[in-house]
Amino acid sequence: MTGGFSGMEKIVSEAVIDTTDTQLTAELRDLLFKELGSGIPANFVLYKDSLSYSFGQIIKTTSGNSAVLQKKGTVSGIIFDKASLSNAIFAKVAPEELPDKARIDNLADLDFSYATSTATVLSTNTSVTFTLRGDAHIVSVFDENKLKSNLLGLSRATANTLIATYPAIKESWVVTKPFWNRTIPTDPTKVTFINTATQP
Repeated sequence: MTGGFSGMEKIVSEAVIDTTDTQLTAELRDLLFKELGSGIPANFVLYKDSLSYSFGQIIKTTSGNSAVLQKKGTVSGIIFDKASLSNAIFAKVAPEELPDKARIDNLADLDFSYATSTATVLSTNTSVTFTLRGDAHIVSVFDENKLKSNLLGLSRATANTLIATYPAIKESWVVTKPFWNRTIPTDPTKVTFINTATQP
């Protein structure tokens, strides 16, 4: 035998290791979720309860009178394309809704859960079964670019008549500047279209 140690050595108690292990696991879980969520495109949704975590054993390293406890973890999850998910929900609960005429704008607020009590091992499965629960907020949609194009050059009165033909629009306002001008410009760069239903 070579090497070794003779004398008194400072150690970290099992109680401290267990407490730190629990704390690190919780912090890692939150950190991994935030890191994963920050990279999700705007047209996708990620459900926290869809994630599957894997954590390694706590690692202890010592340096002089100090000890460092480290832990590694990985996370796997599913992200859903909002349009595709909305269409799937419509097909199940509201087949009369046409996907190109309506959308669900609060998908992230719905409660996600796997069909089984334990989250599926995502890395080895090509399909999963899950449920979504909650009150879905269905919003009617329309072709905003087409409407804006059709409004160019119209008087305010004619514009309001045109807008009234869109059943998805509950109410609207046409504002022209300066106040004595009552015609919408023909230059699209001088027209601002604001859909209040999409505002935060």
